Amino acid sequence: MRDHRRRNARNLLDPILHLLSQALGRARADKGIGRTSAAVLVVAVLCTGLASYTYLRDALVRDRTSILEAERDRRSQQLSMAILARIQVARALGVREDTARAMRVYQSDDADAIERTHALMTLQLAAGKFVQAGDLRAVELRTRSGERIAMAAHLPPLPELSVALSSGNDSIYWDQGFVIRVSVDVAGEDGADGKMLADLRVWDADGAIKGIDRLGETGEAGLCGVGSSRRICFPSRFQPSGSVGEVETPARLPSDRALGGENGTLALLDYRHNETYSSFQSLEGLGLAVIVKMDKAELLAPVRHQMMLGIPVLILLAAAGAALIRRQLRPLTAELLAAGAEIRLTNRRLQLVADNASMMVAFLDPQFVFRFANRAHVDWFKRPLDRIVGQPMEAVVGQTSSVKYREAMAIALATGLPQTIYREKTRAGVTKFTEVTFVAQLDGDSRLEGYCVTARDSTQSVLREKSLLLAARLDPLTGLCNRTSFNELLEKALRAPKSDPGLLAVAYIDLDFFKRVNDSFGHDVGDHLLKELGRRLESSLASSDTVARLGGDEFALIMHLSRAGDAHALGYRLLASIRQPFMVGSHSLRPSASIGFAVAVPGDTASALLKRADIALYDAKDDGRDGIRHAALDNVAVLAG
Repeated sequence: MRDHRRRNARNLLDPILHLLSQALGRARADKGIGRTSAAVLVVAVLCTGLASYTYLRDALVRDRTSILEAERDRRSQQLSMAILARIQVARALGVREDTARAMRVYQSDDADAIERTHALMTLQLAAGKFVQAGDLRAVELRTRSGERIAMAAHLPPLPELSVALSSGNDSIYWDQGFVIRVSVDVAGEDGADGKMLADLRVWDADGAIKGIDRLGETGEAGLCGVGSSRRICFPSRFQPSGSVGEVETPARLPSDRALGGENGTLALLDYRHNETYSSFQSLEGLGLAVIVKMDKAELLAPVRHQMMLGIPVLILLAAAGAALIRRQLRPLTAELLAAGAEIRLTNRRLQLVADNASMMVAFLDPQFVFRFANRAHVDWFKRPLDRIVGQPMEAVVGQTSSVKYREAMAIALATGLPQTIYREKTRAGVTKFTEVTFVAQLDGDSRLEGYCVTARDSTQSVLREKSLLLAARLDPLTGLCNRTSFNELLEKALRAPKSDPGLLAVAYIDLDFFKRVNDSFGHDVGDHLLKELGRRLESSLASSDTVARLGGDEFALIMHLSRAGDAHALGYRLLASIRQPFMVGSHSLRPSASIGFAVAVPGDTASALLKRADIALYDAKDDGRDGIRHAALDNVAVLAG
């Protein structure tokens, strides 16, 4: 019976093995060779399937971790810009001339009790205005010796969750959100006259850490630093109280690595003993570290889903190899076509993941040809994907941008580090800013595979930063230049090459009895009067001249005169404009002002020129106000010819 079964099996397999041998190029139908060839074919199919499976899995994992790294880069950029912008605001407030002058008077040995009291009141009023305006949360003004002489609100002691920033004597700490404590020198003519300590809330930093968009159910972002030789991590999504720990050497945790200047992504167990992917980056110039992490299970869930779809492909490929014993190559061809369709489906899903990313994602081969691009490129370059993928970089981004991109990619290849450049482009009257990052991809033999390129629209972040910088240079009430920008413009005008015989002049203007207006009609009327005065001054000057409000009812002008005598005519024209009635309800106010003029002479500095104008202003006040006094016009008239 057993022999009969063997004969039947042999009778069935012999024709199949004969056909298989023919398909493999064999001339004779030898059963042993046929069986060996069939076994080799099946093993080859299985190995090919496993290799494809492994490659696809690794590619998907790289894609998923790159999404995490992109989120890390986005939040790092947001944190850096938020912190630096707030520090800039505090530093702009610390260089106010009226504050420095009052600080100098208060500490002067020549000042009497009344002058010191007035200076102290000025400093206290300045501190209050800083806080009331919303620029600062709390502020202290201190003398050179460290004596606190004015404050608004209360600067609390730095809590345990505080870190000194590497940008200077500044610190960041946690108090129901991120707060920056900034130490600013109150600058005078001969150095620092004192110091301003201020606390500022950093709302955008709170959003960068607490925001859970694109972090799923298990993701979180964290900010850490080093304080008193310990690692300080501020509160985050799953650590609402923050944490304090010893810095490990050598660094093992992502936070310690980032604080040491490293950037990267690690797979490890976190503090909750969950398997996670943690992407970390140091904030250059701040001494802080950003960590964005997500549980491995959630991050790679799409990968597992794709792999489950690939398992049937592997099984079908193996079955196809065995089926060749019965039906030669036709079934194998069908299965390979099915595998190709499955792979195309997987690639389609990968494309969908990239197309739903909020930034442009592309891959360029070593010859700088686009081999992959997501849907965001269509909106940015206004062309379909089939006119991007397969095209050289120059044809897509233009020759000028290509030169800069090639330089960045060369540096990325040489250093092995990501390279980021920032571009500004105007199209149809709209200016956009982009942040483009290049990463060189090497294979296991350190041969260049190509470049991963990500680009995101950073227009809103850049415009927000520019708005903050502009606000620090303008007077918030009148919209005129403030003291800082006025001093810069005057220095620039004095340094400008002399191309015509004209003269440069400055004027100090102070409203007479302005306090009576505030006391009689209220500060709203006083503010309206200051705005109207600024408008009248601007309308009385040439477009090339400058009007600035230095503080309170004090204004300053930069004017270009044809000759010294023009200062008299211009001064009386300004007085006439100021004296125009100002209506307050049914009341008519007739303001007046005292003006001090000074014309620049060769070798003048900004401080010397302003000092002469200031002296002339006080001469005008001493002469009964509502008048003009000129300083050192005789020698200027000679110079003017």
